[in-house]
Parts: sequence; C-alpha cells; structure tokens
Amino acid sequence: PDEGSIDVLIDSKTIASGVTFGTATSYTSLSSGSRHLQMEPSDTATPVIDETLSLGSGSDTTVLLANFATSLNAVTLQDDNSAPTSGNAKLRIINAAPGLAPADVYIVPDGTDINSVTPVLSSMGFESASSYTSLGAGTYRVWFTQPGQKFIFIDSGPLSLSAGQIRSVVGLNNS
Repeated sequence: PDEGSIDVLIDSKTIASGVTFGTATSYTSLSSGSRHLQMEPSDTATPVIDETLSLGSGSDTTVLLANFATSLNAVTLQDDNSAPTSGNAKLRIINAAPGLAPADVYIVPDGTDINSVTPVLSSMGFESASSYTSLGAGTYRVWFTQPGQKFIFIDSGPLSLSAGQIRSVVGLNNS
C-alpha cells in the first residue's frame, strides 16, 4: 500500500510497466520451467523482488506483491481455471492486507446483516489464499473483519457473479 508503481520483469524482459497498488495485469504466456521474476519500482532498476519461479506446463499462476515497502514479499498462487459446476461460479479469497492480518472472512448474499452470520474463513492469515468456493450465480459481498469481531475492515461492495465465472477477491489495505 505504500509502494509506488512497479515494473514486472520475467527473464529480464519487461512484461508490465507502471503497475499501481490494487491493480492487476493480464496473464502472460510463458514456457514452463524456471523463470526469473523481478519486480522493481518504475523509477529505478533495483529489484524489490528477485526470485526464481517454477512454472508447470499448462498451469496458471498469480503472483502478488504484498506487504509494506520495507517488507515486500512475492506471494505465488496456483490458479484453478477449470470450469465451475453447472450454474455456479468459483471464488477465491486472498488476504493481502498487512494492516489487518489475520482476518475473519464473510462471503454472503448482498444485503445480509453481518450480525446474523458466521465467517466462512476464520483467522485467515496474511498473505494466504483460500481454496475456491463454489457459489450459485448471484450478487455477493465479501467482508474482512478482525477475528471474532463484526466491525467490517474491508468491504468488497456488491460482487455480481455469473455462472461460469472464476474470480479472486484480494483484501487490501484501503478500500
């Protein structure tokens, strides 16, 4: 949340420039095997992340730059882009809010009173991701709270999910 824009390099080739907090790039097609990942502030050539990724053939991978600028981490997640069951969507939750961790997470139909439900995920750790949850098509809301509390720290706002969609919700500091 306190880092400026980032450039992303794979094998020394820039694949995304000027990526800002809370935004994403699209997938980039890469050969399987070991790939050199670097993330660097857009105004320098000094990487804040410099590591090797091992990519499987035919796999989809998401890499998040997480934490405050003094303790940045690359969080690598394997994506499951297989089709959801008929009439459903799949939703994965990622806790990338360093100001909150850990968090209780609620996934509820929009309009639900938080006081009437229990969390779907309890004490979800910082820089962790849930498995994919199958949900019927509809409008939902994802809330992050401190464990055992009902004060909403992060509110996704209404999320309209259609049958066949696969989505990830990333909880971040700030709205």
